Amino acid sequence: ATFDFSHELAEPFKVLVESWDYSTSYTVSQTDLLDGITMELPEYFAHYTVYASFYDENGNLYEAEFWFNIGDIYSESKAINSYNETTYTGAGGVAGAVKTAIIENVYNVGSITSYAHNECANWNTNAWATIRAAGIVAWLNGDYGPSSIKNAYSVGTLSVSGWASDGTTNMTAALVCQASCTKNPLTVTNCYWPSSSGYKDIHTASGSVTKVRVEALTDAQMLLQESFKGFPFGYKWTMGGSADYAYP
Repeated sequence: ATFDFSHELAEPFKVLVESWDYSTSYTVSQTDLLDGITMELPEYFAHYTVYASFYDENGNLYEAEFWFNIGDIYSESKAINSYNETTYTGAGGVAGAVKTAIIENVYNVGSITSYAHNECANWNTNAWATIRAAGIVAWLNGDYGPSSIKNAYSVGTLSVSGWASDGTTNMTAALVCQASCTKNPLTVTNCYWPSSSGYKDIHTASGSVTKVRVEALTDAQMLLQESFKGFPFGYKWTMGGSADYAYP
């Protein structure tokens, strides 16, 4: 991974690396890197937190944290006890389920898998499931206030499986599987995904959802900076920063 910052660093940055289950962790300082910007990643899935401090053009000092994950996401649920049991499962590249969220400058390239199965001894077709897999958020319920998703893209693969009844609902979506916005609105701005995936932007929506520059791009367009209209390139995003990664 290559770390590049648009503002002058006040001191060497640090990266906290945590294993996928948070059982182990270690920290790498910029001073540990041979070229000062390139860090070798572990072979296992992990969570990363970057700690950095910057001076702005007026000499003010700011502390910042950046988070990203590298790995595949898996969600599972099961019905165990009830004849008419309902179960929900959902996995998203950024979040599984949120009540209200302001999500900006995020992306997903990992595989998202959501699975549900039935272990009811006296199961019948009254038992059912909702199974969701989304590039950004599986389920957004705007009960507590307005929500927004801005400057985001997803190129990861999505899959749902398990359960077998007439009531089962399987959902995949590039951005959001289910947006329940009857109480408060959702605004989606500058969000992109490859059209070759066949995914919709939002699988199911209710209430007020506003979309501005929400577009499925061709595989060729996904490799061009000009395709990602509205992204703050040169400030928070770069294009072609790594020979091993073609997307922003």
